[in-house]
Amino acid sequence: MKNIMVFCSNPVNGGTAQIFVDVVRQLKIQLDDAKIIPCINRNNDVEIYDTIDDLKKIEVDSETTVLGKLNSAPVYIRIPRRFYRNIKYSKYKRLNIQEFCRFLVENKIDSVMIHNGGYIGDDLCNQLLIAAEKVRVKNRIMIFHNDLHKNFLRKSLCRGYDAMINRCATQTVTVSNFTRERILDSSYLNKDMKVIYNGISYKPAESIERKKAKLQYREDSFHVGMVGNFFDNKGQIHFLKSIKTVIDKSDKTIQAFIIGNIYDKEYYERCIKFIDENDLQDTVKICQGILNAKEYYELFDVTIVPSLYDESFGLISAESMRGGTPVVAYACGGIPEVVRNGVDGFIVPIGDVKGMSNAILKLIDDAELCFQMGEDAIKHFNESFKLEIMGKEYAELLQDG
Repeated sequence: MKNIMVFCSNPVNGGTAQIFVDVVRQLKIQLDDAKIIPCINRNNDVEIYDTIDDLKKIEVDSETTVLGKLNSAPVYIRIPRRFYRNIKYSKYKRLNIQEFCRFLVENKIDSVMIHNGGYIGDDLCNQLLIAAEKVRVKNRIMIFHNDLHKNFLRKSLCRGYDAMINRCATQTVTVSNFTRERILDSSYLNKDMKVIYNGISYKPAESIERKKAKLQYREDSFHVGMVGNFFDNKGQIHFLKSIKTVIDKSDKTIQAFIIGNIYDKEYYERCIKFIDENDLQDTVKICQGILNAKEYYELFDVTIVPSLYDESFGLISAESMRGGTPVVAYACGGIPEVVRNGVDGFIVPIGDVKGMSNAILKLIDDAELCFQMGEDAIKHFNESFKLEIMGKEYAELLQDG
């Protein structure tokens, strides 16, 4: 029997954590002749990880756990501070690699599958990969869920990291062709990178009535929603601006929802200020503390995805399509690979609030178009983004290795 370790240390209850959980569950179904060992780092308190059966917490510590969060600062402060933290953390890094080696040998691991939040990646994910190569684990798969484009200088600074990936990983994977091309174009990685689209899980935990009560849902309205924690890259301000334009131009009653938690307080306060200044208090409802946001798309008539950057795949778009809700999104990252413009919804240029507003108005004014796009979205989802499709591709990757 093969022993397969699947690891994630992402500290945010978001897309990477959810995909890790779903991959673990799928591998347990698809590879019934293997032992799947899901692992995270100790002191990781992301709630969704605790839903995994037989989860193991390895005695390793991230840099953030040891030294605290690294806040933004001018470059002349950031560089020496980073140098100091590297020196401080080096002792823990050695101990972490030793612990990973011990765990791999003790559990006779044949394959490691590492869900890395993004290139250049999480420190613990990188340390596990180094340990797996050190003890000669046969299959060493590094999955990059995201990437930021790097200029020549940053690319050069990452040369050592790329050399480590080339040496230690037997296979690299990412979640969209957009992310694959961006990583390979701005790195020294010399391995081909496989693309496996994220699959979407769905298991309702609440009744429709309960969800409507949380949203203070009004049946006589056209419902426009977005899901995303409050960061500037998620584009809540753009969502609010488009809603303001739609209200000004449409005679229909509009109800708008933002489902997301506050991670950037200053940005959140900007959003509240815009709502207050434009008298949107009766139109826009902000909902926090909802962990099962993917259940709520079925209550929307259209889902808005105004992401400005750092959108490797388009998980929110795919989740919306599963429920038959068309999407209006900025052409950000991998989203155009998920949403077919004019079929499953509309794709508009990044930052084009007017284009986003016009697309929403089209769907408000044409109920038949809105319905047909929802039907096409379901069909596209079933052909490309079902959980079982993703699980099969990851299982095949392990079987071929």
